[in-house]
Amino acid sequence: GRPIPTLTRQELAGSTMTEMALAEGIERMALLYGIDNAPAGALDGVADTYTTTPGAADWANVVSVRVTLLVRSTVLNPQYDDSAKTYDLNGDNVVDYQCTLDLATPAACNYKRKVFSQLVQLRNIAQRRGM
Repeated sequence: GRPIPTLTRQELAGSTMTEMALAEGIERMALLYGIDNAPAGALDGVADTYTTTPGAADWANVVSVRVTLLVRSTVLNPQYDDSAKTYDLNGDNVVDYQCTLDLATPAACNYKRKVFSQLVQLRNIAQRRGM
């Protein structure tokens, strides 16, 4: 009766889209796009700013992506209470997630959670500019 949050992908099989599970316990995912917005001629392939919503003109200058995952244990722990913790997924001191005690789902806060983050360089753009 308690579904496990799962990171999935859509895969085209023939003419039908099917859902494929990638990892269990992924409760939230946040992406920050690194934009090389140095003046023309000075582009070096290094992100100068990060944003969650690049504009149409910015996509050609996206050189990295910071992927942040909020991972939840798959096993309920009745002795653990997560309701006092907050999680910042974008590194901007803004609370992106906090478990709240809900009468409909009182066990929602009885899971352990952890944030993982990784910066990924988009080599096809960044290397071309850095050379």
